[in-house]
Amino acid sequence: MHSEVTEVTVHVVDNGRVDRETTAELVRAMGLPCEAYASGLEFLDREHWTRPGCLIAEVRIPDVSGPQIQRRLRARGATLPVIFATAAAPIPVIVRAMRDGAVHFLQKPVDGHELWESVQYALRLDRQRRVRRRRQKQLRDRLATLSSEEQGVLEMVVDGMANHEIARRQDVCLRTVEQRRSRVMRKLAAGSVAELVRIALASRDGADRDALDGADRGEGSWDYALNCRGSSNLPPGDRGGARTNFSALGGS
Repeated sequence: MHSEVTEVTVHVVDNGRVDRETTAELVRAMGLPCEAYASGLEFLDREHWTRPGCLIAEVRIPDVSGPQIQRRLRARGATLPVIFATAAAPIPVIVRAMRDGAVHFLQKPVDGHELWESVQYALRLDRQRRVRRRRQKQLRDRLATLSSEEQGVLEMVVDGMANHEIARRQDVCLRTVEQRRSRVMRKLAAGSVAELVRIALASRDGADRDALDGADRGEGSWDYALNCRGSSNLPPGDRGGARTNFSALGGS
């Protein structure tokens, strides 16, 4: 448990000094390392967002708003989960942020219990994303070892073609197809055709996100956004979390 704590950092971005310090103190009281920033540019320029952890951001920041930070992180390929904490935000802003994958919206003044649940969920989500990305990279590296003929066999196997159909397409004998298919299975460490298909799908730019263990179900989901009490989208132990009160947060 101690190693998990020391490996993560919770980032707080808020131009309001009191709110920033209060949120940072709550995070540190959880036993988690926390770094606080007075502006969005300060946070983005330091590139500390590449480390494991999560981000808690105010929506209305003068230089770079919270949602703009979120979109810039996504554009840079960052996996850092984002929690928003704000006294008020227009409903369209909330809607877009949730669609972009925000973990949660917290209403200021932030409740310590709600913050704890949101941060713990975000940290688990970050670990899951990083594990998935590592596995996808490993799969892509394995795929890169396939010859063009082997890649062709793999694609046709994924399409459900039988060996004799593949042989006809590649204009080779059945034995050659069997040998190529065997090499594909070995290089990709697949124990069955079903596993081979799963591996191929999971490596396609995350197309089959649930094909890998640890897929972050419920990420940015409306069930979690609107009412995560008892939500089936949350991992075990996360049910009963905080509720986002849109009427309290949003304007017209």
